[in-house]
Amino acid sequence: MSSALPDPAAPRARTLLYYLATSGYDQAERRRRLDALAPFLPSGFRLEFVTAAEGPAYLDRAADFAAATRAAQAGVEALGPEQGEVIVLGGALDLGLAELRARARLPVIGPGETALFVAALYRRPFVLLVQDDAALEAGHRLVAQTPVKPAVVHVHSLGLPVRVLVADPERGRQALWSAARAALEAYPGAALLLGSMSLPTLGLTDDLRAQLGVPVLDPLRLALRLAAETAEAAARAGGT
Repeated sequence: MSSALPDPAAPRARTLLYYLATSGYDQAERRRRLDALAPFLPSGFRLEFVTAAEGPAYLDRAADFAAATRAAQAGVEALGPEQGEVIVLGGALDLGLAELRARARLPVIGPGETALFVAALYRRPFVLLVQDDAALEAGHRLVAQTPVKPAVVHVHSLGLPVRVLVADPERGRQALWSAARAALEAYPGAALLLGSMSLPTLGLTDDLRAQLGVPVLDPLRLALRLAAETAEAAARAGGT
């Protein structure tokens, strides 16, 4: 069986760094996530997973959020132009975002901040869907710390830890459908914002929009788009 050799004249893909503060994803789960987001990765870019040392496996408890924040902040200074052009946080709740930006040598994209900014343009209330009850406090903190945002009428928990979603994505899909319907029944006229980077990898965002008839904002897609635009702008300005 023959295989085509890479074309040395072809432009080399540029790297965005997906910075994880948790260590629980094995290679199979990373591949699943990369496959899920590949259609939304801007042309000419590749995504590389980088995991902070000493982070918790998953964000199962409130204490894990603090540990993940510390781990991310401790490791971010090691990421520079030799690894990639822009850092995309691997969590939608933007843990420790201000401190990360103060320490980082690269631009840092906060998916939650990005999604809330876009949500504000809709001029309608939103419900923020977070992964489980352990994420509720961080969800409220994200809303409080983000200056440009819509009216967030509720932070709603799916009640499904990430480790369960990783083990059984179909259960995650069922939980997301159930939570989305419950949120809209409780808050008619609201739109939905996914408050987890795991939820977009379930492949339901477009179906939710079509069947529920409301905007459903995906922080993963928005963050990748902003990261590519940031890299392009820096390159044009001679910053990379």
